[in-house]
Amino acid sequence: MDWRETGDEPSLMHRALPGVPVAVSRDRHRGGLEVLGRGDVDLFILDDGFSHHALKKDLEIVLVDDRRRFGTGRVFPGGILREPLKRLKDAGVVVVTKANSVDGSFRGKIAEFSNAPVFWADFRPGSLVRVNGGEKLESPPEGPFLGFCGIADPEGFRLSLERAGIDVLEVLAFPDHHPYTAADVALIRDQAARRGAKTLITTEKDGVRWPGGNDGLPCFALTIEILFLEGEEELKQAFLRVLPDAQREAR
Repeated sequence: MDWRETGDEPSLMHRALPGVPVAVSRDRHRGGLEVLGRGDVDLFILDDGFSHHALKKDLEIVLVDDRRRFGTGRVFPGGILREPLKRLKDAGVVVVTKANSVDGSFRGKIAEFSNAPVFWADFRPGSLVRVNGGEKLESPPEGPFLGFCGIADPEGFRLSLERAGIDVLEVLAFPDHHPYTAADVALIRDQAARRGAKTLITTEKDGVRWPGGNDGLPCFALTIEILFLEGEEELKQAFLRVLPDAQREAR
């Protein structure tokens, strides 16, 4: 299905996980039953499931951005939190993401609200893939580069480009989930021409929404990989513990 019907993130997950069903439904329970009606499923993983109160979960996983942490301590739109801090007591696992190192003092801060184990992970830049093609590059494309993105954390994209050693002339930031139009494509290409860029760089999620193809200027997406600093095996075991005994033994 077109990403405009499913959303950009489900479309990206579908591409990245061949053979794994990805369901989109306002009613999570109904969506799950639809998937079960089409084949066996061992485990359902919900995006933003911690904020979905109507459905009982076997394991609640809360992600905390290490660069922003709890922000002002307020819930959106007054702050960055999806849920009040007091709800951390319901977490089964807390994963601190975008972490450069394990911070014992922040672990102690989380412990004020939750008894859940705290694990640490970082997002690292991976390979470049051609937008609307998907093939990985064996060697870097020709620069100079112009970046663009429509995600919630454009600064994170800038840092990922920096880590990947990709020196961009500029990063054009659009609103999160921005549906790029022909006018946007023209604007980006015009800015690239004025700055002397020969290649466009964006995120994988933006690549799903990019209608410009590779005509005129080639466009590539920077993939992101997760690297656990602490707790990877423990998190795997937490998943296995919620499976029925027969399925757990098969693993």
